Amino acid sequence: MGVIPEDWGVAPMGELASIERGKFSARPRNDPRLYGGNIPFIQTGDVARSNGSITTFTQSLNSEGLKVSRLFPIETLFFTIAANIGDVGIAQFEAACPDSLVAIAPYSQTDKFWLLYELSSRKTDFENLASPGAQLNINLEKLRPYLLPAPPLPEQRAIATALSDVDALLSGLDSLIVKKQNLKQAAMQQLLTGQTRLPGFSGEWEVKTMKSLGQTYGGLTGKTKEDFGHGSSKYIPFMNVMKDTVIDPDWLETVDVAPSEAQNLAKKGDLFFNGSSETPEEVGFCSVLLVEIPGLYLNSFSFGFRFNSEAKVNGLYFAYWFRCADGRTVMSVLAQGATRYNIAKSAFMRLSIPQPTQEEQTAIATVLSDMDTELAALQARRDKTRDLKQAMMQELLTGRIRLV
Repeated sequence: MGVIPEDWGVAPMGELASIERGKFSARPRNDPRLYGGNIPFIQTGDVARSNGSITTFTQSLNSEGLKVSRLFPIETLFFTIAANIGDVGIAQFEAACPDSLVAIAPYSQTDKFWLLYELSSRKTDFENLASPGAQLNINLEKLRPYLLPAPPLPEQRAIATALSDVDALLSGLDSLIVKKQNLKQAAMQQLLTGQTRLPGFSGEWEVKTMKSLGQTYGGLTGKTKEDFGHGSSKYIPFMNVMKDTVIDPDWLETVDVAPSEAQNLAKKGDLFFNGSSETPEEVGFCSVLLVEIPGLYLNSFSFGFRFNSEAKVNGLYFAYWFRCADGRTVMSVLAQGATRYNIAKSAFMRLSIPQPTQEEQTAIATVLSDMDTELAALQARRDKTRDLKQAMMQELLTGRIRLV
């Protein structure tokens, strides 16, 4: 357990709280006569997704189902003991659970929120304590004697309050990020289809085929796994194309390309598309390269598109268009296949894209890029706050830092 403050105790879990295994074994689990009522029946996945507070459930029991289970009171801690070991959350409603969970009810000398944080900080320990088999599991004979450092009750509450404040900040940031993402999606749909025009712009949009704007090219060819992971050249990985509207220069990998090889270099302003996927909805995500990087190539599973020198376009605008609802619909329709879906470049080149003037394209791309920048800053703040919470848990729950 390590060094803890002198005024802290050490106690088995079974002395800090009542621990009872969920019950649901008197009848077959798949008996439809037991399900579909209004009694929440918490599953391991509900706990794993809860972030400590169980507010939703994916299954329910009726009165017949409750006869072969048990209803636990509101604010019971549910702890996973099979498959995903050591996930824990507090239910915000009365609920039953299967025997892959235990219900934990703290005694009077134990603060339930402190216990929630204490248990969640020890997930790795519980996984190591679990018995291997068809799936990992941990029984009550191992949980009840498991030792925990136990601060006095007032300090438990102070620790729980401090960590709850950080959780509230994280929850607020998550909500704000979702709100900003929804606003961006709405803005993309409005601006990239001409339903809403930015101030100073009017007039009809032109419709042009991709063939009239430029030409496609392929990624690396003739390479073996021995060519990757070293060399003076770099290439754009598949997931860099899939994930980001703008290619991330920090997310490039090395490849050995000889000067004599006939390979296509990637250039600033090029668009990149993943040409295949297991589902049509995941084909044809678009990214744009906004910086010039010497000796840069494209991965073998994507294709590039280079605008003609006379084309009056903004590449970032096109990258956003192919990621908006209309663009995603067009690309999924182009995807052909059975077990794996592919886009034929000939069909892609026949695509007709409505587009405003280059000036309006730039204005639209700037608005959306500013929204992305704001989102990235919020996500970085959330990640930093999450790291701060982990550091606080490590210090407060071990007594290395004491609260006044």
